[in-house]
Amino acid sequence: MVRLGIVDKVQIVKWPKKKQNGSPVGWDNFPILASSQNKDDAWKFVHYLSSKEAALSLLKLGGTNVPARRSIVESDAFLRNAPKGSELLYSALDYATPIPGPARGADVQNAIEQAWLQILQGNVTASAGLSQLSDKIESLL
Repeated sequence: MVRLGIVDKVQIVKWPKKKQNGSPVGWDNFPILASSQNKDDAWKFVHYLSSKEAALSLLKLGGTNVPARRSIVESDAFLRNAPKGSELLYSALDYATPIPGPARGADVQNAIEQAWLQILQGNVTASAGLSQLSDKIESLL
């Protein structure tokens, strides 16, 4: 959103509520494979990626996913270049339902990102873009 210059045109809102709060949530992971020849170094890198220092460095590079650390999500370093309402993201974890990643998660993620980009750039209507995305995800799963 920062690179596209649309941060001010997007807003995060609470998930619609019928009977109770709810929100789907996913997460990143950094596996260390059994076949790795550098498990200790891999662990050090994963440990670094989880640090406040790494989160701040990634934000300085122009943003990333929502940081895992509450202190970063609630900080000006994150919020100043985030859409209005981004402060709601971390608090949604209190009532969120974890959604595990599918086996072809990278392909699904790419399809979502491409559809979102096309919608935001106005190359396709939201309705048509989401319909195409649904078809694509169904074929991947």
